[in-house]
Amino acid sequence: MALDKLAGSAPGPRDLQDLEDEITELSAHLAAATYRLLCLIHEFDERSGWNGGGVKSCAHWLNWKCGIALGAAREKVRVAHALAELPQISSAFRCGKISYSKVRAMTRVATSQNEDYLLMIANHGTAAHVERLVRNYRKVQRIEALRRDQLAHESRELSWYIDDDGSYVFRARISAEQGARVAQALNAAIDVSAETPIAARRADALERVAEVYLAAGESNVNGGDRCTTRHHVDAHHIRHWADGGETRLDNLVLLCRHHHRLVHEGGYVLQMGTDDAPVFSAPNGDVVPAGPDTRFRGNVFALVTGHRRAGFDIGPGTIIPYWCGDRMDAGMAVDGLLNRA
Repeated sequence: MALDKLAGSAPGPRDLQDLEDEITELSAHLAAATYRLLCLIHEFDERSGWNGGGVKSCAHWLNWKCGIALGAAREKVRVAHALAELPQISSAFRCGKISYSKVRAMTRVATSQNEDYLLMIANHGTAAHVERLVRNYRKVQRIEALRRDQLAHESRELSWYIDDDGSYVFRARISAEQGARVAQALNAAIDVSAETPIAARRADALERVAEVYLAAGESNVNGGDRCTTRHHVDAHHIRHWADGGETRLDNLVLLCRHHHRLVHEGGYVLQMGTDDAPVFSAPNGDVVPAGPDTRFRGNVFALVTGHRRAGFDIGPGTIIPYWCGDRMDAGMAVDGLLNRA
């Protein structure tokens, strides 16, 4: 009864064909609406609309404001950016001809050279077919990448010598993954306020990285903070200990390192509300909302009406693929995709 009321349809038995048509048509409308949502997310992220409130990324903003699980939010941001470079897939998605599940899978490997091939598979197969094709294609890619990584791993080296003036001169060749991690550490340790040349600041950063390792040891090395951190978090005194605040559970709140710095150095204020829940305020004094507004907004009829006004010819058969139950030749499908590369 609740679902009937939500959909605006009369309760009681219905003709099965009508029911099937309504399900497939509404699925196509939802696909078209999802495309619009991803376009908005893309623009919002490009303009850094989520920045400035202590939020670390657009995915975290979606998790907070829209109630989307963080993993699903990251996928939506990824797909939103990928679609900007894939006009054919975007066009089909915009008209509700393919589902978000198919688009999500295709954008993991899609390029301007192979999107038409992927779209052909999506139009003639199910989401499971598309997922299988992408999975097998990526497996072939990984095998090739492993060969390249093995060669890079075997050729890794680091050497140094002491110059005539006593300076150490380092020379290194490391894998792409190792290099990215070292570069990330150096960038984090660079003194951005210094006026010395960047090369000199990188040398100073290398020394800082070495000092931290020697002081802490390998056991304390971790992958860095995440906004949803559960481990290696900081206990923050709501009333600072310097102001007489005691180290008790009712005066402590767990914060990740990023947000702990915002409270201490970024101008954010933390106080306990009347309901004993923490209340955060931004540097401008605005209270940071506690969570998303999950109330239902709009209805399916507004969705359908909006799409019809936009000229979308969406009906019960729009999103249904041409697949008739035959088995996909995975090897041939992957070969076709490899040929496009």
